[in-house]
Amino acid sequence: MTVGKLEVDPLDLELKHWEKFTINPIKGKDALETMRRGCWVLSKTGINYWISSGNLLGLYRDGKLIDHDTDIDVNVSTKWDTLEANINSKQVLLGMTANNFRVIRTVVYKNHFMQLCFMDNTNEVIFDICFFYTGIKPGYATLIDLRGILFKPIRFIKEVKFMTFDGVKYPVPNHLEEFLTWKYGDWNVPKTNKSEWQDESPNLILWK
Repeated sequence: MTVGKLEVDPLDLELKHWEKFTINPIKGKDALETMRRGCWVLSKTGINYWISSGNLLGLYRDGKLIDHDTDIDVNVSTKWDTLEANINSKQVLLGMTANNFRVIRTVVYKNHFMQLCFMDNTNEVIFDICFFYTGIKPGYATLIDLRGILFKPIRFIKEVKFMTFDGVKYPVPNHLEEFLTWKYGDWNVPKTNKSEWQDESPNLILWK
């Protein structure tokens, strides 16, 4: 599949589970502490990141994390095939493992992390980082995934804004309500169960 300047082959994706783990709702766990500490690590690396998915939706719409969500989702963006991308990824990996997280799952495409998934040793909450790369397709940041290729419009993430929750400032996409509409449609209506991530991923192109 041709994506911008890349010819992408899903066979070049490498998935590794570093241990067996179960995916459970975050209800009853101190997931906010996991988000706070994990985001603190990312802020120290200087990488461009923002809280994403159900965490973002819950905090903005409900003023709390969604009980049936199963992890803390964070997206980062960096430049494709650069020394900066390599350094940033390694700093994230080293910083998280030095702050009481352990790696449970990685997805790599041609030496570029696409996913770094951690477990918080203090409460067994998953902290999931997905990497979106600029410099592949004009106007978009690109993630190469096992299911397909995802694109996020750069206008939402080039200059992130901040949302303060429980005394902590978290980066969030620009034009936040427009972003939530782009991602979820009618985001004001709460759901009672967690949807599959691909059902909430606009601009997802599945592998043929």
